[in-house]
Amino acid sequence: MLSAGDRGERNFRRIQTRWRRFFSRRSSSFRVPDLLMSMAGKIRFSAIFRFGITPLFLFSGTFFPISSLPEALQVVAWATPLFHGVALTRGLSLGTIADEPLAAVVHVVYLTTLAVVGARLTIRNIERRLVRG
Repeated sequence: MLSAGDRGERNFRRIQTRWRRFFSRRSSSFRVPDLLMSMAGKIRFSAIFRFGITPLFLFSGTFFPISSLPEALQVVAWATPLFHGVALTRGLSLGTIADEPLAAVVHVVYLTTLAVVGARLTIRNIERRLVRG
């Protein structure tokens, strides 16, 4: 028989796992694929990967901490959505998200803003392509 404390801890871990899954699947890819697909006729995908996706991974703190980058590149890293997704996912998976709650809020707000802007740009691009034919 589980005590009330054990049940509470189990429920907390279940909620924490759901949030981890949510952010690891969605946070760093808010509307980026949709936006890229809406511009598919204009831009070649090899150029997108060479000049977009690869630098995004290199400057996002995915493989090494961005503190090892020069200051100018750290600013670039803070502007990328993948950095914010990586920071949120890392904080949730390591359980350190509560150490800096303001930073977590900033990451969520930044990603939400990009999602809204990306959705609007995607809709605009698709409507233009449908009207133009």
